[in-house]
Amino acid sequence: MSVRPGTVQTIIRAAAAIGVSTGAVIALNNQFAVVPAAFISYVASGTAGSRTVVVQLLDSLGNILMQTAATTAITTGQTPKLILMSGQTYLNIASPISQVLPWPAEMPAPVGASLRVVDTSNIDVADTVAANISFAT
Repeated sequence: MSVRPGTVQTIIRAAAAIGVSTGAVIALNNQFAVVPAAFISYVASGTAGSRTVVVQLLDSLGNILMQTAATTAITTGQTPKLILMSGQTYLNIASPISQVLPWPAEMPAPVGASLRVVDTSNIDVADTVAANISFAT
């Protein structure tokens, strides 16, 4: 079965602190959507430690529907680009620091869904996330 997109939209989230346990939550609009890709800029603060960054698709109740994680830890002061891309395998690029994270093709997101970017190592609330998320409704 194929989900055929109607209107392609983009959500741009300005850089803001992720918070430690809750992560950065980005609402996808209040309608059914298909999320084919996202570009996330993660900025690690000067606090020492290796971050384990996870990107999750949540339903309106906060249940995890899908998640993917950066395969290389993000360390002090790094500013990697995390790229969610359909049909790709994990790929680390040294310069500029980037990580391609696999994402299911035509990933459906129910009404009230959101993307969450969280550092599961809980290193520093001052780490920031900016995002450009493409989706179709």
